[in-house]
Amino acid sequence: MRLAPLLLAPIVLLSGCTNTPQEYPGSEEIAGASLMMEMAGVPEGASVKAYRAEASVKEILDWYAGLGGYSAVEGPQVSSISLPQGTGELGWVVLQKGSEGMGVWAVGGSLVGATTYYVARGPVEELLGEKEGLPGSDAVSADEPVERYPGSVLLEYEKGEGYPLAGSSLRLTYGTDDRVSEVVEWYRKMGWKVESESVSGEEAELALSKGPARMYVEVYGPGEERSYTLIDVSYMPNRLPDRDLAEGEEPVERYPGSIMSEYSRVEYPGAVITSITYVSADEPDRILDWFSEKLKGSGWQVVSQSGTESSLLASKGAEFVQVTVDDSGSYSEVSLAHTTSG
Repeated sequence: MRLAPLLLAPIVLLSGCTNTPQEYPGSEEIAGASLMMEMAGVPEGASVKAYRAEASVKEILDWYAGLGGYSAVEGPQVSSISLPQGTGELGWVVLQKGSEGMGVWAVGGSLVGATTYYVARGPVEELLGEKEGLPGSDAVSADEPVERYPGSVLLEYEKGEGYPLAGSSLRLTYGTDDRVSEVVEWYRKMGWKVESESVSGEEAELALSKGPARMYVEVYGPGEERSYTLIDVSYMPNRLPDRDLAEGEEPVERYPGSIMSEYSRVEYPGAVITSITYVSADEPDRILDWFSEKLKGSGWQVVSQSGTESSLLASKGAEFVQVTVDDSGSYSEVSLAHTTSG
């Protein structure tokens, strides 16, 4: 629903008419509604009236949303803009009563003074306009580490760099025909601890935790281009995985309890280079000292070792191994490069 043009449109005010039960109390009917509503995107053919009232956009839309016998199929939704000259408020709600639809658009704030609102009647489908509908099935497939909202469909899936290692995240986007309030209530009760919550109209944000894991949920109600509710889930395991993420032959014994995250083996004329990355919850110094003692005990000669750079180089005949340990902040990353020449 295109509301922005209303801020720029001239408003011609006429003396008021007698209120009906479908007007906000104290409203004054005004002229020029047809052009205004066309600019705002209200479909042609709808019966339109325009009013002015000394009330906020939210007060007017909430009043309409509470009318007996009607149910809101979209909104109330209110947004605002702030400029040096003042503030502007825009909002709308679409209601349904049997086969009858009623849409209310309002513009107010200090930039325009009294709130002007527009009431259109007609089929709900026409008042909502053409919007992207919810797909009947998942658009993508993915490994979902947390339970999805019941009946929702998966629309997008994106792994952050390094996922599922600690410090990385997984983003899942779902769609549902349910209201924002229903979605928020389900996440409150899903068994995770709610660390923080913010709900404003048709938008909500929740931060949840379960052990070391964290999950951030953002919920957006239907909008101008979309007829369904959008759920964005960002999941952060905040722990090391419990199994290897890569596999391959290991020329040197790994650090106890570490997890292999990357593996490559490249053959060159006269040389074979094996590169392996492990992750561990232990401190870099402890890991490096273990490799130093383990290699010495297996007949290797430690050529150099630097505690400052957390690295060592060792040799045994035609074999060389370099171990470097970095602190990622969430875990230690062990890079091992083994070279066999000859």
